[in-house]
Amino acid sequence: MILMAGKKFGRLTVLEEDGRANGQIVWRCRCDCGNFASIRGHALRKLTSTSCGCVRRELSRRMGQRTAKHHRSTSTVYWRWKNMLNRCRDPENRYFDRYGGRGISVCDRWQIFENFFADMGDPPPETYLERRNNDGNYEPSNCYWASRQEQDLNKCSAIWVERGSEKTLLTLAARRQTKLSLSTFRKRILAGDIVDGWRRKL
Repeated sequence: MILMAGKKFGRLTVLEEDGRANGQIVWRCRCDCGNFASIRGHALRKLTSTSCGCVRRELSRRMGQRTAKHHRSTSTVYWRWKNMLNRCRDPENRYFDRYGGRGISVCDRWQIFENFFADMGDPPPETYLERRNNDGNYEPSNCYWASRQEQDLNKCSAIWVERGSEKTLLTLAARRQTKLSLSTFRKRILAGDIVDGWRRKL
């Protein structure tokens, strides 16, 4: 059985087991606002429930309908936030090894969606949450909305090539030559060949 007592999920701190519902363990939790709630373990681990309900009420009251709508499944910024948490906290997430598995975490402030939204705002079209320091945590000073190309430049797995004094990503260099496919260009560069003047930067 997964040990849950003492763990914190958003505003909820797990206190003790509180029975079962449809075969699932229900946990009694204390919310940061002082209220208590009984939440299924699955909802806690998947971050479906991160408060007793006070976050939604506060958003509606303090920030109006524009902010409250971000709790709906159609909101881009809400899912960017939720996916960030899942990558860092859920061992079952397909990307956990690249994030939580190697020590990347989310700052305490961003455990609550309203704080994340206040700091980051809505993402511009075709942008994604990116960290300036790829080995750093998710926190206001280290994050920004980046295009897919900017993300590629910041990946640990990015392969750099050089031609004379010029340096760029292998994928970008491959587009600038038309003789070889990307896969063939990549294989030859990784094998140590010089292709169209490009070589791997070590």
